[in-house]
Amino acid sequence: MRRVLQWRLTGWVVVGLGSVCGALLLTAVCHAPENHDIHTPGAIAIQFGYSEGWPERYFSGTIRPSQSLADIRCQAWQATNGKACPDDATLERTYWPKLKQSPATLYLGFPSTCGQDYLGAFNVEYLATSRTLLIHCHVAAPWIVIPVRICCPGLQPVPHNFLVLVETNSIPPGKVRIVRDERIEHHLGDQSTESLLATVTIS
Repeated sequence: MRRVLQWRLTGWVVVGLGSVCGALLLTAVCHAPENHDIHTPGAIAIQFGYSEGWPERYFSGTIRPSQSLADIRCQAWQATNGKACPDDATLERTYWPKLKQSPATLYLGFPSTCGQDYLGAFNVEYLATSRTLLIHCHVAAPWIVIPVRICCPGLQPVPHNFLVLVETNSIPPGKVRIVRDERIEHHLGDQSTESLLATVTIS
């Protein structure tokens, strides 16, 4: 009788532990963690802001990062219209009329699927050891996602870009690599894809 009770107790313990482990694994696979800013070892957080206002907040095409707002406006005009840039006053009325040239600021063009319009979040870091500006676009998601039926699969949003204003006070003068990090955070391991956007010289 004692041996039978021991076997039953052992079985209950095994079943209980299995249930707990199964629940933890199911949570890790099917549940999204809390989303948070990315903190790279050795990197410092960089302050940034967004351009404001619609429709001038968005533009088509890609532009090279620059510390000159006039240059950024001209690039946006050329990317959208494919023509030579008009005078500065026309450009200022067309793109971000509320923005003024700021000292110690790097202007970056980013897709509207990243940042404040993204379902996740956006943060910027500077890694001094490699002189790299890290632009993190991150979202928290489970490993297993139940597909949702879309009513109109043929309709796709038109891709646009928005302007990011990055403070450069904490970045020493010289060449800096700008790297975009597309990251999906999970309970068990993260998915990260990095791509080099540009190399710029900070004055």
